[in-house]
Amino acid sequence: MQQSGITISGSNVSLNFNESFKNLATYFFYFDNSYFIFTGKGGKNQNIMSFQKSILISYQSNDLKYPQLFAQYSFSKQRLSDEAYAIIKTNENYTNQELGPSPNFKL
Repeated sequence: MQQSGITISGSNVSLNFNESFKNLATYFFYFDNSYFIFTGKGGKNQNIMSFQKSILISYQSNDLKYPQLFAQYSFSKQRLSDEAYAIIKTNENYTNQELGPSPNFKL
């Protein structure tokens, strides 16, 4: 891959992705709100999961590997609750009835 004249090797892209993934899965709960948006099909964005601090607000079932790996890694680092881990791993739609979706977020 080349960008602005700098050659970036495939191994560097992979390393950067993996390290960014680890940082995100470890520190997402520091943010007031975190949204995991899938942008890869048909030009339509999809909110896969969202958090308020460490509380899972919503989860949309999907065929992606990323949410499953996120849940596994984050749970192993004690950053994700048992309940949120179970919801993501079972891959079923979920909306937190007490907190609901963020009213300020528009896809």
